[in-house]
Amino acid sequence: MPAVVEDGVFYLTTDTNRLYVGQPVSGSNTVERKLLNQTVQIIGSLTELTTMANNWTNKDAHINDFYYITDDNVLAVYTGVDKNKNGGWV
Repeated sequence: MPAVVEDGVFYLTTDTNRLYVGQPVSGSNTVERKLLNQTVQIIGSLTELTTMANNWTNKDAHINDFYYITDDNVLAVYTGVDKNKNGGWV
């Protein structure tokens, strides 16, 4: 992670696979790193992600988990439940 971070920029660390965002510090001109998630799983392709998710026996256990798809440069999160108790991808 760079020593100086920019406001609103996301940073995925390669040593711990944690996701941060640059956030302004209230009342100052500095920007700090804010941890968004303890870990981000690195997945090679959307097909791999779909296959993995289809094999989950307890989908609720994965709500708010982050996945980075390297082939498409996409960050996905399995989030929330709708009125039918189904999670979804964002």
